[in-house]
Amino acid sequence: MNARDVEGLVTLEKDYYSVCEKIYRFVESEKKCIAFISGNKGVGKSTTSRFVINALNTYLLLHPSKPSCRVFLLDTDVGQSELSPAGCVSLCEIKKPLIGVPFTSQLPSLPKSLFFGSNSPAIDTDFYIKLIGYLIDYFNKMIKEDSNKDDNFVLIVNSLGWITDLGYDLMLRVLNTVKPHFLVNLETNNDINFQIPNNYRRFTITTRKRESAIFTNSKHPTSAQLRNFQMAGYLAQLFTQERSLIERNQNNALKLADLPAYRVRFCSVSIYIHPEFRYVDDKLMLCALNCSFVALCKIEEGFERNFEKKHLLDDPSLPSRLELRSDEVNTEESISGEIINEEIIPLERNIHPMLKCFGFGLIRAINPQRKLFYVLTPIEQKVLHQVNVFALGHCLNTPDMLLFDPNVGSPAPYIVELDSGLQIHHKKFFSPLRSDVVVQNGNKPC
Repeated sequence: MNARDVEGLVTLEKDYYSVCEKIYRFVESEKKCIAFISGNKGVGKSTTSRFVINALNTYLLLHPSKPSCRVFLLDTDVGQSELSPAGCVSLCEIKKPLIGVPFTSQLPSLPKSLFFGSNSPAIDTDFYIKLIGYLIDYFNKMIKEDSNKDDNFVLIVNSLGWITDLGYDLMLRVLNTVKPHFLVNLETNNDINFQIPNNYRRFTITTRKRESAIFTNSKHPTSAQLRNFQMAGYLAQLFTQERSLIERNQNNALKLADLPAYRVRFCSVSIYIHPEFRYVDDKLMLCALNCSFVALCKIEEGFERNFEKKHLLDDPSLPSRLELRSDEVNTEESISGEIINEEIIPLERNIHPMLKCFGFGLIRAINPQRKLFYVLTPIEQKVLHQVNVFALGHCLNTPDMLLFDPNVGSPAPYIVELDSGLQIHHKKFFSPLRSDVVVQNGNKPC
């Protein structure tokens, strides 16, 4: 590290602390502060968010006489989330330090997260904005209902790095929805920077574009690889919950195939498929779910009418498929709308799949004869009983390292290996299933 690098880090640290001081000074007088972190890809938005959150929490510990302040993170980056795998918009209160890379700090259970279902907001920008607006309303409502009137609230918003073309327009829509009190914009001297509208209070930090590698002979992971790491890191929390497995395999690699799976009855859950996969035939639905990384959800309260259920192949013994109702308003339903200038305006013009996401799981296997799913998930058991929807997202694939590993010495589920001629050799398709824990009386008939 040369002198210029050291000087840059010192300046960056001073800027970070300046941001923290501005936030705390603002929140002391206004009770609430929303700070929006913006910038291009790779300029350090996540690092800035983590530093500010950790600094605010540490300041409160060192100054107990100061008014208490609750720090929240609104993660709007559906492709590179901080505390969960990709595909969600989440609101979390942060009480512990955020240390390390994102795939080492995944939350097993998500307190307030909504399933978007893709790693890019370009799939459905209106739905993306609606989810952000819903969580902002939830945050504001929580402040009004707070029983401790002495609490102050800070919301740090982690944004996308997509700031060009359609991404710039989308960023403006996000800003109009969030309505931040001030905006922290990260800029570089050799790249495109986000052009902040003049009506926002701003604080600019000049940083450097993320280097391609720490070591000159290696490359920085791609976005797809980072998402794989996040999903694998999320599932890796299962091993910390199985102490006996770790003790038995101290000198061997730990494998998901050795973990006990939850058994879930077909009739206990509905299946939601992202609209990009809406043409998957019912006959192939179980194939699409087998060994898939799915969100474990329930319909958000108040949005039950947005959905309709239909059993696969009209067979009551199979799972029901959850589909959106048509947004066309018929005469009877339009009565519940709002009348403006003698014209009936429906309360909801566009119907969206509002699903509360508790976390994620890997469908380890499916038994059509016993009508059971076998699911691996680190979600706490006290939360699992609320799950009644398996949501399959778009481009939220099972991590590659779980499927393709020619060096595994014992069987892993659904594994294939490629030889030098790219010929596929199938290995053992199923490892022995263990299902020590049963969800919702999974061993009883429906």
